[in-house]
Amino acid sequence: MTLPTILTPASRPGTSAEHQDGSGEGPRPALSALPALAALAGRQRAPWRRIIATAGLVLIAAQTATAEGVTVTLRGSYIETIQSGGTTVPRSDLRSGVSSGPILDHPWGSTIRSVDGRNLESYFIRNNTTGAWNVEIGPWSPGSGPAADFFLFEVGGNDAVQVSARFANGTVGTPVALSGWTPTAVTVTGGPNGGSLVHGLAFRFEDLKRPNGSPVQPGDAVTGLRFLSGDVDAAAFLVRDPGYHAGSDGDGSHVIAPAAPCMSAPMELTFRGPWASETDESPNPFLDYRLSVTFTGPGGQTFRVPGFFDADGASGDVGNLWKVRFVPPTLGQWTAVASMHAGADVAISLIPGAGTPLAPINGKTITFEVGGVRGDERGFYRVGKLMSSGKHYRRFENGGYFLKAGANGPENFLAIRACDDVTKSGGEGLLHSYPAHRADWNPGDPVLDPFGGEEDGKGVIGALNYLGEQGVNSLFMMVMNLGGDGKDVYPFLGPRRRSFEKLHYDTSRLRQWNTIFEHAQRCGISLSLVMNETEPENEAWLDNGTLGTERRLYYRELIARFGHHPAIRWNICEENDFSVSMLQQFASYISTIDANDSTISIHNNPNDLALFQALAANPDFDGASLQFDPNLAAGQVEAVRQWTAQTGRPWIVDADEQGPWQTGLTDQNATLTRKQILYDALFSGGGVEFYFGYHALPLGGDLSVEDFGTREEMWRSVKHARSFMEQNLPFWDMTPNDGLVRNENGAYGGAEVFAKLGEIYAIYYPNASATGQVNLGGNTGLYFVEWFNPRTGAFEGSRVPLGVGGGWKNIGPPPANASDDWVALVRTQAPLWSRTTQGSVSGRTVQQLELRLGSSFAGRNYFLLSSLSTSGGGFLLGGNRIAIDFDRWTRYGLSDVNHRVFDNQIGTLDADGAASVDVKLDPTYVSGLVGLTMYHVAVVTQPYDFSTNVIPFRIMP
Repeated sequence: MTLPTILTPASRPGTSAEHQDGSGEGPRPALSALPALAALAGRQRAPWRRIIATAGLVLIAAQTATAEGVTVTLRGSYIETIQSGGTTVPRSDLRSGVSSGPILDHPWGSTIRSVDGRNLESYFIRNNTTGAWNVEIGPWSPGSGPAADFFLFEVGGNDAVQVSARFANGTVGTPVALSGWTPTAVTVTGGPNGGSLVHGLAFRFEDLKRPNGSPVQPGDAVTGLRFLSGDVDAAAFLVRDPGYHAGSDGDGSHVIAPAAPCMSAPMELTFRGPWASETDESPNPFLDYRLSVTFTGPGGQTFRVPGFFDADGASGDVGNLWKVRFVPPTLGQWTAVASMHAGADVAISLIPGAGTPLAPINGKTITFEVGGVRGDERGFYRVGKLMSSGKHYRRFENGGYFLKAGANGPENFLAIRACDDVTKSGGEGLLHSYPAHRADWNPGDPVLDPFGGEEDGKGVIGALNYLGEQGVNSLFMMVMNLGGDGKDVYPFLGPRRRSFEKLHYDTSRLRQWNTIFEHAQRCGISLSLVMNETEPENEAWLDNGTLGTERRLYYRELIARFGHHPAIRWNICEENDFSVSMLQQFASYISTIDANDSTISIHNNPNDLALFQALAANPDFDGASLQFDPNLAAGQVEAVRQWTAQTGRPWIVDADEQGPWQTGLTDQNATLTRKQILYDALFSGGGVEFYFGYHALPLGGDLSVEDFGTREEMWRSVKHARSFMEQNLPFWDMTPNDGLVRNENGAYGGAEVFAKLGEIYAIYYPNASATGQVNLGGNTGLYFVEWFNPRTGAFEGSRVPLGVGGGWKNIGPPPANASDDWVALVRTQAPLWSRTTQGSVSGRTVQQLELRLGSSFAGRNYFLLSSLSTSGGGFLLGGNRIAIDFDRWTRYGLSDVNHRVFDNQIGTLDADGAASVDVKLDPTYVSGLVGLTMYHVAVVTQPYDFSTNVIPFRIMP
């Protein structure tokens, strides 16, 4: 590189003086390049100094040092030893610093802390990064022996670099120009610098200068280095620190975190076991050790949970921490029995006795107490794991049924600049930082970078906050897309298709993923984790597409680290091309390892339903992830529901990816998408996610969306639809039946009908200018219709009676804007009625009950009774049998005169024979009832000759 030269005066106004011995109290230099260089220029004694300027950065003509030649030995792309000046520095004596400074604004650029470390391939993705690169290394002192102290690596080896020492008091030394780059024989394979040769140089503590230009002395406390260069294409830095990574095997001691585990919330059981490094090969800590823990709780419930190697449990890559993650489903006393075995490939063996038992962890028994749900817990950790229910929807262990409505992307959501060691090895899209959502991060939320800084993950955490607040409750994301579209998401140490990478995992990045996943769960967002992509190279990335060592380890690592989360599903492949027999092998292995009964699903090629027919009876599959043309959503959801129901194992069926692939959901087609897909999928008995298409920024598409607010109009519709169904429909017991409506407007395929026959009918009209008739069959009773506006999320108008009895009934027009879309809610009017069937104690829900008996009951007295059980056949009152049990809550209702729980519990029916009763979930009185169901019945007196139907009310946290 040819560098132009200019001259500058020796001194600048406002420059602080420094002590000449390096111990001055001058101000700490700014991180931006020009102010720092101005200050440095002002400290020179000569009247003029020659400085070098390029790419907006000024390089001061400095003293020089000739670097020593560098060669390296690698494991994969990781440095294991450095040879320089006839001396070998082992891995245990090498550590990284902590970087700060400017970050390249490049679609493939990662955080500046990514330059710290041993991975010569993953870090070399910066290009033309200007400004001061500050590396903190303290506390540090030179090690004994002849080896060099500092090692710098970059691609090309043609860039002028200056280094200044930073001292403990904040002063910065005179810059020293480094020269003498030597090739290392390492070639970068991906990113903007793909194909370039890595060069290195080594220099010593003695090469550094004090602020006055004199050499540093042994007693000088150097805590960091500042590198200046006009065009460092990429850079990695290591410091020699003898014994820094030396360690020893643990004593088998354990720690439970949190110290007082709570029901439904995640806990970690950590053991101090064998000392290992992420790059070790013999034994490989991921493959040649197997930790499992059997948790046994009250009532004998048992879970055998796989464990994993977690290095130092922080940001390092060596250590002796081995962990198991678990979410206790019930409170009470639990016992954990550890199994730790060693041996070749033992981690992937399903034979309990495989390998050699490893003391002192193997056989260790731990007893601990689990408390109730924490009052400040949020999201899914309040209601526990999503479990099979024997229906087309899963139900939370301590809560209601789950109705999925969310975002199908970006598929490379986890390609996050703030995550450790991320390299984009080609492909489409960009590495994400979600800058628009940094403002959505809240104090107290987690960050991904333990060192802070601009790229600390606030964007991704804020994005989850935003989606949760918008009512989005699911997110579709790849966990390995190498060989696919984005080529930037992977759990391995690197993106190369070598056995080393595929059998070694990045513990710090996976710890960051877990932070993201935990926060998503607390935001009420379920995770659809996609394990393979449709491209042949991706599907064949592990074991050439079979179930071998690589794929078994891949499944085990993902399940061990993330399988404990309550709302997670394993989607085996996007646009699957694996054979049915191979899919069955994959699902069987996953089912065997996963102790949590997580959903296992598969995604199809567009409109190809044969895959689901072939797997419908397989006991290991639970869900279908449909890719479909927009006008086919309803029919495909209903077809897969029917096939799987016929096998006796009803699947969850989700319309996850709408075509055409180029368009998807944009900022212009939310209304069309609502009318074509949202209610078609939900009222056909399925879930739904929305794919983003392929679009350039600022809108962004499937691999480049940075701002989820670009689709906010759709998220409003999603929130309204979820609210309507969750608050008004027993959707888990309803079935699609479009034939129940006739003579409606046929726009967008006509009405979608979701019904529980004889009780409730939800009818979506994309155009309600003609609503036709609904067939109520041979059912008797009084039916009403109400109108829900899917654009505003509110009921409008009043309930209109359809008349007594069944048969075809005219529905009538909506209250306004008949050419828009509307939902007609038709249901029989029982004497006692409530719009809601569950409520939140923390939200202080008020359940509003309506008692309507007709004018013949006008002036009669009534009272409300409540019970926690209906299992005993009821009790007699005044000769009438009341259809709830007489228990402590019934007695409380009878005796309470302060109306602490009930309003208008006792009163007189009006002229229409009607009254209203409010039930208040006041934490003072009902917090102990979380997870239970309260039942209500009204009794009419003068005499006790009438009791109503029973209304259930599920009490949520």
